[in-house]
Amino acid sequence: MTLTELSQLHYLQKEIAHDEERIRMIREQACSTAVSTDGMPKTSSGRSKVAYAGESIADLETMIKRRQELCILEEKRIRQYIDSIEDSRTRLIFTCRFCDLMTWNQVADVIGGNNTEDSVKKIVYRHLKRE
Repeated sequence: MTLTELSQLHYLQKEIAHDEERIRMIREQACSTAVSTDGMPKTSSGRSKVAYAGESIADLETMIKRRQELCILEEKRIRQYIDSIEDSRTRLIFTCRFCDLMTWNQVADVIGGNNTEDSVKKIVYRHLKRE
């Protein structure tokens, strides 16, 4: 498995957070627009701003659900790979970094024993290089 493959879970979760933020912004914008004579906010094309926002939110929620399903599959795949690592310390480092999505500094703190951000990184990179 490559570092890119191991990092997919992290980036999927970032995409989900980004889409959730977009939903929040769309809702905010829909509530803060001028109201037309029929009482409904309009877009520049004359469509109801609320209807447009609802469609956008529904699309984003569908994408979020799909990404959440991908997260489950990706985490399962990563955990299977990590379970195949023989050294328990290396397994713990991989789990903390790629499943629990900790920073390298947090991983070093969990491992303890005078390990630093650089030392835990090197363990991961050396392990991946050997494969």
